[in-house]
Amino acid sequence: MGITYRYNAVDNIVETVGKGTLTFNEIVTYLHAVIQDKTIKPGFIELLNLEAIDNFIVEYRQLRPFIVLWQQYLE
Repeated sequence: MGITYRYNAVDNIVETVGKGTLTFNEIVTYLHAVIQDKTIKPGFIELLNLEAIDNFIVEYRQLRPFIVLWQQYLE
């Protein structure tokens, strides 16, 4: 997987690291993992380190479900 995370429960921070080529499906898989991770408390801070990403492969038509998914989490 091109994106991984670890949760710092003390500070309520999700630390995310991306590497290589990142696909839309990998982003969605990551989001589902974070959403379903019951150890992560509401109000967490997400730190993204994407400096090792070489390329994003995302098509415009894929973005709408992504927005809907994230909005569901925020409700």
